[in-house]
Formats: sequence, C-alpha cells, structure tokens
Amino acid sequence: MTNEQHRKARTALVIGGGVGGPVAALALRKAGIDAQVFEAYRPGTGSKGGPLGLASNGLNALSVVGADADLAAAGMPTPRMVISSGTGKVLGAIDTDPALPGRVTLPRGRISELLQARAEADGVPITYGKRFEGAVDTGHSVIARFDDHTTAEADILIGADGIRSAVRGLIDPAVTPRYTGLVGLGGYIDGPAGIRPTDGDFRMVFGRRAFFGYLSDGESTGWFANMPYKRLADADLANTTFDMWMARMRGAFADDAGPAMTILDHVTPDGFIPPSPLEDLPHVPVWSKGRIVLIGDAAHATSPSSGQGASLAAESAVELAKCLRDLPVDRAFTAYESRRRARVERVIAEAARTNQSKAAGPLAARFRDALMPFFLSRFTTPEKTAWQYAHTIEWLWVRQAVIRCDAPRMTPSDPSAGPGVPETAATAPEPPALEPPALEPPALEPPALEPPALEPPAPGLPALPPRRRNPLLAWAIAGPLVGFFVGLTVGLAGNDPGGAGAADDDLFEAVKEECAVGSSDVRIGDDGDTLSIDRAGAEEMPGATLTQFSCILDELDVPDAVRDQMENTRALDGYQEAEFDGIEVSWTYHPDDGVNMTFTRSA
Repeated sequence: MTNEQHRKARTALVIGGGVGGPVAALALRKAGIDAQVFEAYRPGTGSKGGPLGLASNGLNALSVVGADADLAAAGMPTPRMVISSGTGKVLGAIDTDPALPGRVTLPRGRISELLQARAEADGVPITYGKRFEGAVDTGHSVIARFDDHTTAEADILIGADGIRSAVRGLIDPAVTPRYTGLVGLGGYIDGPAGIRPTDGDFRMVFGRRAFFGYLSDGESTGWFANMPYKRLADADLANTTFDMWMARMRGAFADDAGPAMTILDHVTPDGFIPPSPLEDLPHVPVWSKGRIVLIGDAAHATSPSSGQGASLAAESAVELAKCLRDLPVDRAFTAYESRRRARVERVIAEAARTNQSKAAGPLAARFRDALMPFFLSRFTTPEKTAWQYAHTIEWLWVRQAVIRCDAPRMTPSDPSAGPGVPETAATAPEPPALEPPALEPPALEPPALEPPALEPPAPGLPALPPRRRNPLLAWAIAGPLVGFFVGLTVGLAGNDPGGAGAADDDLFEAVKEECAVGSSDVRIGDDGDTLSIDRAGAEEMPGATLTQFSCILDELDVPDAVRDQMENTRALDGYQEAEFDGIEVSWTYHPDDGVNMTFTRSA
C-alpha cells in the first residue's frame, strides 16, 4: 500500500451508468469529489427492462442526492401487494409502512434514464458509447482504457457495471454469477391490456407451473413471468423465438385463474423484454483492490425476487461517497465494505430462500397456500421488516453537523446521539463503521475437552447444542415462506419447483445456504452430491464454526444414534462412518484439527 492511498480522493472515474453509477457520481459531487461516468450504451439503445420496484430504503438513499422525487413522480405507486394462488384464492396482502416513502414501480430502463438526467443536470459529465476494457493502478491514480482506444485518469475507479462486471475482473476474476434456476420474462403494454386497473396493487400469482406478476394504472400495464428451468441449457435462449416463448407461457398459465392469459394476448414483440437467466452473487470475497472499488450488482447482485437490487445499489453508492468524503482512500474502502457487506448478504440470502416458493410442486403448494396467511401476519409487520425498508444513511445532522463514515450508526433512541439526529434514522442499530460485521452466527465457545473421570483420557468431539426436531421438513414448508415474506418486493425471479427436502437434488446447496452461506470451510462437491465440513471447532487454524456444524446436523435431520456416535468419537478412534436416510457420512476428529466430515448422497 502506497502513501498516496492514505490521502483522500479528489477525482473519480465511474464505470457504468445504470443505477449505482449516476447515484455514486451525484453523491461524490455532494462530497466535494469530481466524478465522471462512462456508460457502454448510447441513450435509447439499452434494454428498456420490465417492472422494477424502488423500495422505501432505496428512495431514502436517493433522497440524499435529491433524486427521489424524480423517480417517485415517474413511477407507478405500488404501496400494496396482493398474493393469490393459481386457483384464484387470495392468500393475503402486504402493505408498505405508511411512515416510510411509498414503494414505486417503473421500467428498469426508465430508472437509468432519470438518474442519468439528474446527474447531468447537476453537472456530472456522462460519456455514452464507451465500453471499459481495462485499467492500470499506478499507485497514485487509476488509468482506464476504453474500446475506442482512449483513456481517462482519476484518483480512484468505481465499478458500477453490473453482475458481469468487467471492473470486478480486475479485482477477483474467479467470481461468476450463480444461476437461480429460472428464466425471467416481462415487459410493458400500452393501455389496460384487457384488465382493470390494479389501483396501486402489484398482484402476484403462484401458478401451478410458474409465477406471474402484473400491475396496471389503465394507461400502461407491466407484467413478468418466472419460468423454471433447472438447467439453463434446457431453456435454449439463443434459439427460442418470441412466438415460441409466448406458446411456452400460455402452456404454463393455461390452468391458472387470473388474467395472465389475457395479458399475454396483448404482448407484442416491441414490448417484450428478451428472456434472461436470473442470477445472483451470494458472496464476492473482495470488493476493492488498490484504488479500484465495486458497488451495486458488481459487488452484491441479489436475485431480483428481493426487489432490492436498485435500492441496494443506491445505498452502496451513497455510503461509498460518504466514506470517501471522510477518510483516505484505503480506510474509506475498508469502512464502506464493513458497513455494507452484512446487510447486502442478508438480503441476498433472503432472496435465495424466496426463490424456492415461487414455483412449488403440488404438495408444497398445498402447504404454502394453507400457511401463507399466518406468515403474512407474522413476518411482514413494520417491526419485522424495518431492518430492510427503514434503512437510512445519515449524511448530515439536522443542525448540519457531519456524521462521519467511521462513526457508529445512531438511532432516534440513542441517548448519545444528541438532539440533532434525524427522526428518520434507521430503527435498528448497526455496528461501528470500522468494526468488521459478523457474516455468520458467532461461533459457540467450545466446551472443555477433558473427558469425565470414567472415560478414556483422549478428549472427544465437543458437545453440540440441542437438536431441532424434523428441521428439513419444517424448512421445506416454512423456510421459503419466511424468506418470501420477509424479503418480498416486486421482482423477476424464482427457483427450482421442488423446494427443499431430503429428496431434493439441491439438498446440500439448500443446507449450506441456510447454515454457512459464503463459508469456504463448508463445501459442496462439483456434482452436488457431497457436502464437506472442514476443521469444525479446531484449536489450531479453526475452520467451520460449531454453530455452522450444529446447524448442518439439524438441517440434515441426523438421527440421535448417529449423533451419539459422533459425539462419542475420541481423538484416537480414527475414521468413522454411518448412514441414514440415503446419506452416507464419514468423519475424523482431533482437538487440533477439529471435525472433518463429509456427507455423501447414496447411489
């Protein structure tokens, strides 16, 4: 690290003009840092996009740079979501907290256009039709190269260029998007499309074979569909025409109640958004390198089912600018990541669980439809969802005293905050900026390894917390619903119709998602048939935490007899193995090395 990195940035290059790029440039300008934006597409040539929601927290972030009013005025107010089954039964509704900015929905492309216009009106230079090809970090600046053989130089470079970020390739080229199991389609139709206005509702239908959403104000109608394809190759995106996709969707929704078939009758090629795989980035290990940093989908792409992609991009853009305002480059990047990572990865994990409920099989659908009213009433209250939707970034106090990036987040109830803290501060406290947030539950303190007096002298595997009964059965039914109702806003996603369960091909992936998302010490084999736990509870070079280890045993519903065999394993017992419910498990234990265990699906 050079001494130059200990100086504050004065200029910035922003790659990407979608959502995060223009917001970052506006916030940097507000922080006194000159920024210029480079966008690969020329105006009017990019994707128009389907319906995209801006949640309350996204509008809060946009308000910092004065862009919230523009988007709220242009969008269709959607303060309410109404959820139905494929039979036509209304399962419940979710209302926006009236104390927060009301959710709005508008085409994805329109959001970018409005943010670009706001940035340019505020003096931010945006260059269109320049595709980023690479950069050189000189130690005191970054020189970016473009496809027209031109260059640009500034103190820092910010990658806001989406889930397939070229900038991220300079930081960590090994990171690739994860396919969620569905293909998203959608678009807008001029006029009512044969249906009545939805009066501020965004209506969602859990169809028998796929998921459908729509909204209309009488002047335009937005819609989307989520079509399940376990293997992306099965969708044959390159060779499937518009007429073929329309036939597929009509087949998927033919037996469902609701207006899907009527809306599809009004879809034309001009208003149809080409299908694309729905993907996310569950964990990007490195967000910055030298003088280059990532924001938005380049750093933390969430499945669209979270309804938070644009909102999180706006939040991260403002938070990064605030940190660059207050701190030298190296500390600013560290503080920014520490303030954002835990939050965005929680949203990403919630969305991943949401996906499982959107195309459930017949049995799971029965449970879902029966239990949905209960979950609506328990998990979508303002108190339960405040961590997501009531989030704000305190740029200034009311009395204009600066709240630094490296200061702890404060709330209205914080007695140390003083009278100048905004009343809109987040309702849930967050950790101090420079304290790395916990990305997983805290590890349990290993109990003493000395055995009872009558036991052999070699210490045994540490005791585990009490087990939960039938966890996977409960999670197969309730888990996706909890994720759906906690994380749901307008989205274009879904996942494998089978849900989670002992017979699910994605069982181990689902267990890791629940217990150890992002952990390199809990690994899934290339074929998906093995799950390995490395060095759980080790005294030297610890790996997986005992909390993760215990969670995995619970989620796999390991029988008591096998647990007893595990917990009675001594350091000198060597290789152990057992079998239960079509799963083979083998393990070794030593206090220094911890537990090393592999679960394998039986042939």
